[in-house]
Amino acid sequence: MKYEVYMIEAIRVILKSIWFEIVRILIKILNFFKNIISWFKDESRLKKIKEDRNLVAVSIKDKLSNGDYSVVNCLYDKDENEIIDSQVIEAGQLDDETINRFGSKEMIILK
Repeated sequence: MKYEVYMIEAIRVILKSIWFEIVRILIKILNFFKNIISWFKDESRLKKIKEDRNLVAVSIKDKLSNGDYSVVNCLYDKDENEIIDSQVIEAGQLDDETINRFGSKEMIILK
């Protein structure tokens, strides 16, 4: 039984990492509203956010070594200490609104 639980967890982790790669989007300029906020406003995510007080909507920005940016949007479950949904966006540049919203911070909490 323990082996089956271990295998299921291993498969879940593998599928989650594959899913991360599938949702990776390469764009020229990241637009805050179009690319970040709209992801969180998706009907199914918005419903989850409104119904579950333990969920936090988080966006994390990282400047890559090649000068491009990576932004991870995620729904984080505080009780489970787990990311339940996420999207990775890579962009060459950030628009002014995105720069202003993040300021000097690498992470913003939208809920």
